[in-house]
Amino acid sequence: MKFATLTLAAATAVVLCGAAYADSIEPPTLAGCTHMRKKVEAALSAAEQSPRYDQARRLADRAKEYCSTEMFKVGVDQYAKALSLLSEN
Repeated sequence: MKFATLTLAAATAVVLCGAAYADSIEPPTLAGCTHMRKKVEAALSAAEQSPRYDQARRLADRAKEYCSTEMFKVGVDQYAKALSLLSEN
């Protein structure tokens, strides 16, 4: 029963993240990277059972690397792709 409840909660969070995806694109700046990182971390926490979790985690890790080397646009785009993966069914 707990697993079913947890799965339902995770699925709901993923759907909500997908609905928020349209508003998730941030400007290609350090602040944009920071905001996207927080959104992706929240989505990953809510979607640990997702079959796309590992791929989204890898994209988020890459995005962090891009942002840390001041390649903000590429970093924000990678975070957006991670969010998109987590919102797909």
